[in-house]
Parts: sequence; C-alpha cells; structure tokens
Amino acid sequence: YENFLRTRNGQKVLFLELGVGYNTPVIIKYPFWQMTARNPDATYVCINQGQATCPQEIEQQSICINADLGTVLHNTVNKEKLKQSAACRKSSGRRH
Repeated sequence: YENFLRTRNGQKVLFLELGVGYNTPVIIKYPFWQMTARNPDATYVCINQGQATCPQEIEQQSICINADLGTVLHNTVNKEKLKQSAACRKSSGRRH
C-alpha cells in the first residue's frame, strides 16, 4: 500500500471510500483527505448514507454521494447493463 502510494505521487489517483464512517476515521478517511489535498490530480469519492462529507479544502476534487451504498451500486450496475444492451442492439442492426 505504501509503495503504491509512493509510486503514484503526483499522478491521477482516485481515492474511493465506500461506506466508511467516523468510528475509525484515522485509518481511511483522514489519510484519503490528506493525500487528496496534497495531489491536485487526485479525486476523492465517498459513498455513505448520512456521512458523505469532505473538508472544504478538497471540495473541488471531491464527489460525495449521500446514499445507501448497496442502492448506488445496484443502480450503477443496472444502468451499465442497459447501456450494453442498447449498444448490442444497435450494432446487430447494422449491415456488414
């Protein structure tokens, strides 16, 4: 983990926080905020019902989704399946 972070310093990085609350913020939440603040090419994404927040310092680099993680993932998967289905129908209707 440390090596991964060190070798990605200054690169585009997505810090994806799924369902992490404030029970133990020093393990994931705070380090993600700090690493996002230090890297202008980093993006912080948090999906957590009732606790999707970020410091003002990184608001422009953040996406906070205040919703149930299971619902968000379910909706995302279903949306992607619809896109793929539509693409298949569109390509099968073409003449070769």
